[in-house]
Amino acid sequence: MALTASTAAFIVGCPEGRTRRPSLIAPPTPPPIARAPAPTISPRGVERPPSLVPPFAVASIAQGSSPTLVTAAQLSDQARRELEGGEAARAIEHLEQAIQVDANAPYPFYYLADVYLRRDRAGEALVFAKRAVELASRGGYPIEWIAHSHVVRGRALAQLGDRDEARQAFLLAIEVDPANLPARAAIQRLQEPRQNDARPNDAR
Repeated sequence: MALTASTAAFIVGCPEGRTRRPSLIAPPTPPPIARAPAPTISPRGVERPPSLVPPFAVASIAQGSSPTLVTAAQLSDQARRELEGGEAARAIEHLEQAIQVDANAPYPFYYLADVYLRRDRAGEALVFAKRAVELASRGGYPIEWIAHSHVVRGRALAQLGDRDEARQAFLLAIEVDPANLPARAAIQRLQEPRQNDARPNDAR
């Protein structure tokens, strides 16, 4: 018996050479494909995930960097781990060593600003944050480091009560790296008290 093309398409391993009749039941509809969130596009047109913290310093330096910059990056990464482990005093020691090794590396200045912010010493934090922004913006450093340096400067300004300058610092961070989530969250926090102040006072 000759088989039509449509019938032959349904012959799948029938026993004893028997042919299987074409199925009249429609195949199940596949589930819809879940769409991933739209990726963030950096100013350079590269798709990137959201940035919560700066990358490790050693991973961010360019090939062929000076040995002093490499050593400063290693010391900064060690201090970062110590900060995460609650060893702030040891972290400060290693960050100060990193500055002695290479005073043009932005990494130790960024982390020192973060340390002093945690200790509510915003004035000292701002000095280190400004230096981190200046050094990271000179060129050769990833946009994540430039943006996070602006963020830590904004945090210091906000802690000092300079809300307008803090907002400008956070906006600069977003301009450099739209994927920087801490900057976006910080701007929202700055806006919340003013929204509350604008509401009628129910106690009157």
